[in-house]
Amino acid sequence: MTFRVLVAEDEEIARKHILDTLEAEGYEVEGADNGLDALREIEADEFDLLIADIKMPKMDGLELLERVRQVSPGTKVIVVTGYGSINSAVTAMKEGAYDYLPKPFDLDELVLKINKARERKSL
Repeated sequence: MTFRVLVAEDEEIARKHILDTLEAEGYEVEGADNGLDALREIEADEFDLLIADIKMPKMDGLELLERVRQVSPGTKVIVVTGYGSINSAVTAMKEGAYDYLPKPFDLDELVLKINKARERKSL
């Protein structure tokens, strides 16, 4: 069973690093460098999981989360937050995010969270 992941991250190096890691883990991955492009991807195709940075151009991660919950309620969302902004992570969880990770994060921790989401979906 393929598990499709969309990574919405405006920092190119971080996005590429996450994509490469997840691809090596066997996930089918796509990337977007802003929230608006990520939303277009989700409207056009089906994804099991979205990893969304909270601070992005064109549409921030919280607005993206809200829109994804409307257009693709089956897509789980993990938000990534920098700047020690735990308040925005708490807000995201209240708005229906599956999980969150503060930056900088360990990619192994991200993979564990994705594996858990994948297991939940397969149940």
